[in-house]
Amino acid sequence: MCGSMRKSVEVFSEFTKVSMLKAFVESVDIVLEGVPNGAFALRKCREFETVCLGRGKERKDFFYFYSCLISDIHVRFPFDAFTMEVLRILNVAHSQLHPNSWASLQAFRVLCEVLSVKATARTFLHFFGTRPGDRIGWVSLVGQAKNNFFAPYTTSYKNFKGDFFKVVVEEEG
Repeated sequence: MCGSMRKSVEVFSEFTKVSMLKAFVESVDIVLEGVPNGAFALRKCREFETVCLGRGKERKDFFYFYSCLISDIHVRFPFDAFTMEVLRILNVAHSQLHPNSWASLQAFRVLCEVLSVKATARTFLHFFGTRPGDRIGWVSLVGQAKNNFFAPYTTSYKNFKGDFFKVVVEEEG
């Protein structure tokens, strides 16, 4: 957990061996849409890395990514303009949005695509809001009472916190 809302508990990555990351990558279809080959590299984490660890003395930019977002919810990067707009308005990093909330975001994006309607953050946030007073450190999206048309994504993600790997930006631009 990264926030200062509650006493911080450090959770370290389970992806500390190249073989673990390789097995994960082979088990899922990681799509980098419109990204030149070699622009990103997936890397294992060192044993002391947490999802909140800063750049420190690292030469290249990087970010951490939860494996369940790829394997279960099919989030792909780079994020599209709609996803970036929602994250920007909510003022959260992608790693601060709870996986159940990512499921809502993905479902809305897909629904709009199927209906040939442009997905916008404004429309999405008409149907979803953040849960007030969340002391856990994750931002959770909940359906607005009068505008709710999605059933909540009910898969439990209680043990997702240690399942993250590093994505290194290899090329600028």
